[in-house]
Amino acid sequence: MKTKIMIPALVMSLLSLSCIKSGKTEESGDAVADTVAKSMDANEHVANENSSELMASMNRMMKQMHEMEMSGNTDHDLAGLMEEHHKSAVEMADILIESGTDAEMKSLAQKIKAEQEGEIVELQKLQGKYKDAAKNYDPKNSKEGLGKAMGEDMMAMMQMPDPTGESLDREFATLMVKHHEDGVKMGKTILQHAKDAQFKVMAQKMIISQEKDIAVMKNWLNK
Repeated sequence: MKTKIMIPALVMSLLSLSCIKSGKTEESGDAVADTVAKSMDANEHVANENSSELMASMNRMMKQMHEMEMSGNTDHDLAGLMEEHHKSAVEMADILIESGTDAEMKSLAQKIKAEQEGEIVELQKLQGKYKDAAKNYDPKNSKEGLGKAMGEDMMAMMQMPDPTGESLDREFATLMVKHHEDGVKMGKTILQHAKDAQFKVMAQKMIISQEKDIAVMKNWLNK
């Protein structure tokens, strides 16, 4: 049986603490998990109705990743999560290419789209390769190993920057820096836990490319 990503105990503690600070009664672990799931649904609705297309894309991505069913095979599951992350980057790039005005950011968006679309194909091949492979980790174990790393990656993604109210180009750069930083973190999880050697090579190339993109966007934002 497949299972969804488990939110780590650390996230539960942080959320419970937040409830206490806000004057709410402390919830049980199951209740908090339910609250998180409902919150992600609400956030997606708010993003689609009231926020930018870029923020809505990132919220949809987090919801999709949170709801993914894990097979218990390291390479299959990591490839699936990274595919969803890449799809969001492509969607965000398309938004900027269509509606952005800054030539440098539009050029970068085209680069990101081309690279990540190519990587999506490879990630889908990896999932096919390991679709029926034996389980080699417990996705329900959020206290150690890959289960813990996945939970920490998801927790990092939830730390979203506040809306800037600036131009689409600047919002793209701001959110894509965050998106890439999360992608680099996921890439390092792949390097640490993946079994497939070619998958690790792909992750290393992705990390290098995205770190370069981050530097370009931060420099552009500081102009």
